[in-house]
Amino acid sequence: MPSIDTNILIRYLVRDDVDQFQKVLILFEENRETLLKINLTVITEAAWVLSSSYNYSKEEVINAFHILLKTEGLEIQPNNIIEKTLDIYESSNADFEDCLIAVQNETTNDSPTFTFDKKASKLKGMKLLK
Repeated sequence: MPSIDTNILIRYLVRDDVDQFQKVLILFEENRETLLKINLTVITEAAWVLSSSYNYSKEEVINAFHILLKTEGLEIQPNNIIEKTLDIYESSNADFEDCLIAVQNETTNDSPTFTFDKKASKLKGMKLLK
């Protein structure tokens, strides 16, 4: 399955370069049948880029990822992990990346996940190392 890099995803979400945005739309249309994969590393990097470089609020990041989940031709792998991550991120004070780590490790039965991050340690499956 073909996949996309973070910069393609950012162009689609932010639309700050009209020429590149149009190219992304064409790419999505050309691959509608086969789907384009978005892996977890790309999602993690996109969350960081949106919040740090584009000053997206938590709500804007959540909305952007909900748009991705509904976009035809795209497949976030594994989809169920992103949906769970967004639910937890929306209701916690932890960073998106920490929510993703907690969900991914819990899904693969690799928990608890030890952390020094007090906010992250409040997530299910995370444990503060004292």
